[in-house]
This record gives sequence, structure tokens and C-alpha cells, in this order.
Amino acid sequence: METEMEVEESLTVVIHPLDGIMSNDDSQWLGSLRRLRDDIIGNKRNKKNYLKTRLLFRLHEFLASSDTDEDIKIISAVIMTSLALGGQENAQILIENGSFEIVVKALSSDNVLLIENCLRCLKYLLKHPSCPKKCFLEEAFVQKLIDLLYNSNTIKECVTDIMSSCCSNEEYQDFLCKMGVVENVCPLITSPVRRVQLSSLKFLVSLVSNNERAAMKVNETMYGNESITSIIGRSMSRGEEVELQTVKAKFLTNMYRCKSLEANNPLIVKKALTTLVRMCQSDKTWEQRVEGAETLAHLIEVDTELQKTAAICENVLQSLSQYFKYPGSWIDKDLMPKEKDGIIVGNELRQAAFKAFASLGANDEEIRKKIIETETVMRHIVQGLSDPVAKVQLAAVRCMLSLSRSVQLQRTTFQDYSVCQPLMKLIKNASDELMTVASSTLCNLLLEFSPSKEPLINQGVVDVLVDLSKRDECSLRLNGVWGLMNIAFKAEQSTKKLIISTLGTEHLNKLLLDSSEVIMKTLGLIRNLLSNQPQHIDEIMHQHGKDISEAVLMIIKSDRGSEVKEQAVCILGNAADSETGKNFIMTNDDILNSLKTYMSNDIDINLQTATVICLGNLVQTDDGAKGRQEKLRNMGFEELLKKMLATDHQQLYEKVKSTLSQFQSL
Repeated sequence: METEMEVEESLTVVIHPLDGIMSNDDSQWLGSLRRLRDDIIGNKRNKKNYLKTRLLFRLHEFLASSDTDEDIKIISAVIMTSLALGGQENAQILIENGSFEIVVKALSSDNVLLIENCLRCLKYLLKHPSCPKKCFLEEAFVQKLIDLLYNSNTIKECVTDIMSSCCSNEEYQDFLCKMGVVENVCPLITSPVRRVQLSSLKFLVSLVSNNERAAMKVNETMYGNESITSIIGRSMSRGEEVELQTVKAKFLTNMYRCKSLEANNPLIVKKALTTLVRMCQSDKTWEQRVEGAETLAHLIEVDTELQKTAAICENVLQSLSQYFKYPGSWIDKDLMPKEKDGIIVGNELRQAAFKAFASLGANDEEIRKKIIETETVMRHIVQGLSDPVAKVQLAAVRCMLSLSRSVQLQRTTFQDYSVCQPLMKLIKNASDELMTVASSTLCNLLLEFSPSKEPLINQGVVDVLVDLSKRDECSLRLNGVWGLMNIAFKAEQSTKKLIISTLGTEHLNKLLLDSSEVIMKTLGLIRNLLSNQPQHIDEIMHQHGKDISEAVLMIIKSDRGSEVKEQAVCILGNAADSETGKNFIMTNDDILNSLKTYMSNDIDINLQTATVICLGNLVQTDDGAKGRQEKLRNMGFEELLKKMLATDHQQLYEKVKSTLSQFQSL
């Protein structure tokens, strides 16, 4: 039996790790750091609690001090990396307290293990959006990273991961290219170490993302008498690991979208496209399927031939339709959503499928028909318009925009599924990005042939479009005016009056001071308002002729290009088809002198033709024709027409001949 003294002697004093770390006794530091490391790894709650103490300040001291033992510095970096992995909130705390700068300075060490752990910490801090990146525009720091590429495989992997994180815009991408990063990374793409090869490929994908200069630099860089692009394309094969196949396909996709590869290049058609289609098949993981569909959508988005090739490749439409069957779709109430790292898997799959379908159906009518005929796809698209998840809803609207380019679908399928109501509902409370896509879709649904046009007018689409025309964002103003222009085309007089009264001539004139695109659509709107029956034009000109004349004259006297001025003259031509319109033009010598100048401009045939058409309407034989013809003859219009008979342009010649005959008829 132990005595009391023996019991006391068997007890050891256990010091809390934090107390040991904060102690002035340096013999306590290393052991305490190791215990704390074990205490926080895999334990988010402990990480969060330790960040409420002065631990971070102490770790900074260890890393910054030249007197600190290397082992202590290494484990300090390990702990900071673990803290950074505790979530975005933890990473934010580290960044706000200067951890990024401390770790960057610690890279000056010659200790490989310390450098590896500091790079790991930087890699995870850089995943946070608020992490400072200005050091990536400093020659000394980037050169340090380049020099580190010739160290251990772990360092190679971390450095390329870090550089990937800083390729967020063209400024950083261009600077890395200028510093020679491409030449120093290219040997790594053939590394026998899989993680090094993958990381270097991901860096190249980021470097050439939406940057034609960077893509050109990569395309021109040779390694072993072969270009990087050729090496990557040649190495792709079905037998390769899926992740490597996908990242190489993404690289080729970005190179093509940056115009460094042509759409018909075998690397695009036979390598990238076929690889991405395979990634959409149901035997792949959900992550691979999402990445495959999103990258495929980006690859084929602008090229009709690639869209046609993809549509017949390995039953891709059916593969994409399976994305909607994954548990997590909000309409499948009986299925429990599966979540991974806070991500609802079903949402990711659905938005990826919508993007792919949108690109597939962007241009070809036959493909759109096949999409609609694919099992349940249209139902999911329409339901996606009301999806509570923003990214899913946006992707569904993009898909609807693509399909709305089809005349046949607008007249059939769109009527069966009643797409107008959900579109009108979402556009009233949408983000700017969603509003832009949704309003573009509305513009298509408001074309003359669309059965949706009248229902949308009855649902108040004119008010919606007028509101858009007053937004700060140019793309929204453009779509607002574009939609109104489509409504006004061959519209009833009551609809035209509704547009004018809702928009107001003051705002209409303001739109003529906007961007070139908005001005062109505004002129198109006015032109459509002044069309159809002369009595309708007469009514509008009687009420608003002064404002319209002033607006047109402003364009005519501006320094805008001939295409814009041609539209202004076309408006005058339409106005001149009514008695009131003729009077406004004939009493405005500024307008008449401008028309005379345009008739003398034999450089722009379209502008000349529009002017002659306008003149033809002004000299039409009616009650006031004699007075108008006499004034125009005295101003020299008739003589100009006679000279224009020498034109080689057939359409212009016919218009000149017809207008001259009007002069000679009285």
C-alpha cells in the first residue's frame, strides 16, 4: 500500500499547452507546441477557441525572430496552417492579424521543411477573398517563388498552387508572364510526380483564363523542341487518370477561347471536346460531372460546329438529363439533399446541366429540338426559373435564353409550359446579372412572331422595360429599349401610345445621348413607333412631332457614324409618310440641308438610299405636294437627283428614278 508521500511523488505537473507556449522558459515551447498541434488538428472548435487567445501573436513572434529554433518555427507554421484550414472565419482572423505577411517573410529561410510548411499556410490563406496579393506584383517576391520551383516536389506543388491563386485578373497574369514563370513551370507538366504535374497544369489553366496575351505566351513557349500546348494535347488519353484528363481539357479550352487554337484544331475536336463529353457520363463522380459540363459549355459556347459535334457525341444530351435525377433537386421533395462541405450536390449538378444545354442550343434549331425532346429537360428548365438557389436560377434563365431563339419552340413548347409568368415574376426582384439574362430572354419573347408577346404586354412588360431603360447599368438600359423596340414593331396604335406615355419623350431624348448600342435601339424604337398606317403616324407626330424632330436633328448634327445617322434619316422617311410629319420636316431648314448633304455623300450608299426614300415621301403627289416640290426644287434637290442617276448601285438608282418621276408629275 502506497504511503501519502509516495503518491505525491508519483504525480507530474501537466502544463496547459498555451501556458507553455506563453512561458519565458524556452524549454517548454517545443513540447507545448506539439501538444497544441495535436489538440487542434481536425477539431474546429478548439481552433476557434485558441484564436480567441494570444496564441497567434506568439506564433508570429516565433516565426519572425531570428533567435527562434528552426523546429519551433516549423511547428508554428504547421499550427498556423491548421488554423487556416478551420474555415473562412479563421482564415479571415489570420489575415487581419498579419499572418500572411509574417509567413511570406519566413520564406527567406534556407530550411526546406520550414519553407514547405510556410508555403502550405500561404496556399490556404490565399483561398480567402480578402487575402492580400500585391506581393505578386513585386519582382523580388515572384523571383523568390520561381527560385523555389527547383526544390522539393512539395515545394513545387505549393508554389504552383499559390501562383494559381493569384491569377485572378490580367494584371497578375501578365506580370507572371513577364517574370518568366511560364518557362520555369513548363518542365513540371511532364513531371513523373502526379501531384506536381497536376498542380502545374492547373496553374497554366488559371494563367490563360480570359487572357489572350498570356495564352499567346504559353503557345509560343517551347520545351524540348515542342510547344507546351502540343505536349499537353499529345499526352491526353482515355487511359489517363480522370482528373489529369479534365485539367488538360480545361487548358485546351481556355487556349481556344483566347484564340490561340482554332475551333477545328484536332486538339479541340478530338481531344478536349470528347474528353469533356465523357466527363458528363454517370460513371464519373459528381465533381467530375459538374466540371465536365461547365467546361464543355465554355468550350462550345460560341461555335456552331462544335455545338453540332458535341450534340452527337456519346449521347451527351441523355447524360446531361441524368443530372436532374440526383438527390437534392428542390422539386424532388421525397429525396433528401446530399451535402458535401456545405454544398448541395444536386444544385451543382443542375446548374452545370443548364449551362451545358444553353451552349448546346445556342445556334442550331435541330439541337434545340433534341434538347426539348430529351426526357423531363423542359420541365426542369421552367421549374429552374423559380429555383430558390441563385446560381441554379441564373443557369436556368441562360438556358431559356438559348432556347428562346427558336421560332418553333416559342410557338409550341413555350406555350405548353407557360414561361411568361415565371420570367415576369423573377425579373421584378432579380440581381443585375440575372436581370440582364432574363431581360434578354424577354426581348426574344417580344418578337413579332412570338405568341408570348400579347400575354407579356397584358402582364405589364412595358412598365418593366421602361424601368430597365432607366437603370445605371448599360446592359440593362440596352435590353429595356430593345424590348420596347420589339413590342413597337407592327404594334397596335394603343400599344404604341402606351410605350410613349410610359417612357416619355424627355427620357426618349435622354437615351439618344447614351452608348452607341442604346442609341441605335432607341432610334429603332422611334422608327417602329412611326410605322404602319399614315393616320397612326400622323397622330403621333401631331402630339410629339416637335420632340421627335429635335431628337432626330440632334443625331443628324452629331459626330455619330453614318450607320447611326442612317437610322435617323429612316425615322424622317417614316414621318414623311404622314401629313404632319411632312410639315415638320419641310419647315425645318436644318433638317433639309442635312438631307441635301447626305445625298451628295456617295461614300455611304445606305445613307444616300435612306435619304432618297425620305425625299420620295416628301414629294408624294397630294394636296400639298406642289408647294413642297417647289421648295425642294429651289434648294437643288431635283438637280442632285439627276446627277445621282449615274450611280452603279441598282437599288439606289431605282429609288432616284422613282423620286424624280414624282417631281416631274406636277
